[in-house]
Amino acid sequence: MATSMRQAPASDPPSSVVDSLIGKEIRKAKLLVTDRCNLGCPYCYVSDRGRDMSWPVARNAVELLLRSGGEDKLISLFGGEPLLNFGLIERIAPYARKRAEALGKKLVLSMITSASILKPSHLSFLREQRVRVAVSLGGVREDHDAYRLFRGGGGSYESARRILPALFEALGPEKAGVSFCVLPSTVERLRRNFLHLLSLGFRYFNFEIIQDFEPWTPGHAEIFLEQAERLLRDCLEGVEGGDPIYVNSVNWELARKRLSASLGVQCPFNYLLRVYPGGELVFSHSAMNDSDGQRYVFGNLASGELRSYGRCAFDADAADCRSCVIDYFAGRRFDRGASLIHGALQQLSLKMAEHVLRRAPTDRRYRRYAEKTREDVLF
Repeated sequence: MATSMRQAPASDPPSSVVDSLIGKEIRKAKLLVTDRCNLGCPYCYVSDRGRDMSWPVARNAVELLLRSGGEDKLISLFGGEPLLNFGLIERIAPYARKRAEALGKKLVLSMITSASILKPSHLSFLREQRVRVAVSLGGVREDHDAYRLFRGGGGSYESARRILPALFEALGPEKAGVSFCVLPSTVERLRRNFLHLLSLGFRYFNFEIIQDFEPWTPGHAEIFLEQAERLLRDCLEGVEGGDPIYVNSVNWELARKRLSASLGVQCPFNYLLRVYPGGELVFSHSAMNDSDGQRYVFGNLASGELRSYGRCAFDADAADCRSCVIDYFAGRRFDRGASLIHGALQQLSLKMAEHVLRRAPTDRRYRRYAEKTREDVLF
């Protein structure tokens, strides 16, 4: 079991914060189980403060998610490198499974990792607890190792690649995906890197657009759009050829209409909730890493403090709800170039989802693809 570095004190659940917020509909919560990492990626938005999440904070987070409104729930475990606090994950997964069953909730557990220290012993537990794993990779060795570096120097590509066969054998290709890191300096090789990751065995992709690092220009956006359109055609060809390729953003639209909903007024509690090691509650990783990141903390599961959102109820027609996210980020500067890329990916994902749904009534291949995403193919 991993040894914790520094943990904040926490109250046993249910805490006052949990009681105050369970009236929200929280569909997804990301738990930063540690901010420690064995890599030193220059673009990472998580500050390594040597903190591990404590069990009381994790338990409060699970209770908050599962006791909130709605039936479908997803817990995403990340870091830092979450495997550095694997002892906590060994407590979170069975507890969350048991509580979800007791409360009649459908639960998905996922974890994002560099896979650089992933071991067969980890895989046995992850398979037993049905935890889906997304491996963070940049594509071919050169593009990956240019940015995803060990703290002591050297790229991490080979350490991740060699565990992949065991990962796929343990979890299967639909439960072992890739978080595909894309930067301005690698976007020209987007499809090449995509095809390389396919050759490694991945069939489930989440596009991780790296922001607030290298500048994204309109030229990069044009290249991304051209290549991403081809990638999504590759995915459709995979459906028709019996070798389906899944894209996380498309799947969320097919299964939950998440992209469509994001075009209107949506409560940030639905999908944006993040819990940090000290119990801090925020709606943005990158904002939390700002020099004034504490201003984005609206509550704390360890201290029981709740600065806001305790009394509000979502109403799409209410002025407060329409301005909620804008007010939360007021004064923050965003990477506008990266926002263009995100917008392009969202529109392309909507187009692919619409194509699948048009074909599904008359084509069993597309119908099965859509059904599969609704069943369980989400990270």
